[in-house]
Amino acid sequence: GLQLINEQSNGLLNFVNSYRKISRIPQPEFATYDVEDWIGQLKIVFAGKMKENGIAFAITSDKSLKQIIADKKLLNQVMINLLNNAFDAVMEITDNRKIEIQIIKDNGGRVVIKVMNNGPVIPPGLQEKIFVPFFTTKKNGSGIGLSISQEIMKLHNGSLVVVSTHENQTSCILAF
Repeated sequence: GLQLINEQSNGLLNFVNSYRKISRIPQPEFATYDVEDWIGQLKIVFAGKMKENGIAFAITSDKSLKQIIADKKLLNQVMINLLNNAFDAVMEITDNRKIEIQIIKDNGGRVVIKVMNNGPVIPPGLQEKIFVPFFTTKKNGSGIGLSISQEIMKLHNGSLVVVSTHENQTSCILAF
């Protein structure tokens, strides 16, 4: 009985802590920063982990896009969430694992960042739910990463959508 009470208490505590993370996203502090420097930082953080796990990892950018105006800390949090999700997805396949980031400027002048992977397709029924807070398909997932990421993008007057196709390509697309 005490073990059950302890497990329930821990579960409730985890829920409350996760809820706090969603409700306490700070207002963005916008600044201008160099795209190539930022790409270099992302490579430093993720390239080793990708190589160790046999994942082809590439980041490309539109060379005319020199700077981004955003809250770098918040945008990094979104990228970490998306790259960790992409990593988990490609680890479900045995070979030819790929994660790619493309950074471009669209015809309207907005920055578009695509985080793509060739892991298993997200079924249409799940695609509708993945931004719902606390919804997760992962055994140890909290279900808050994508909902926080979407809220961060809204604070940037932008959007985050996920497109998963039958060609084994899942793309998380940020636009701001």
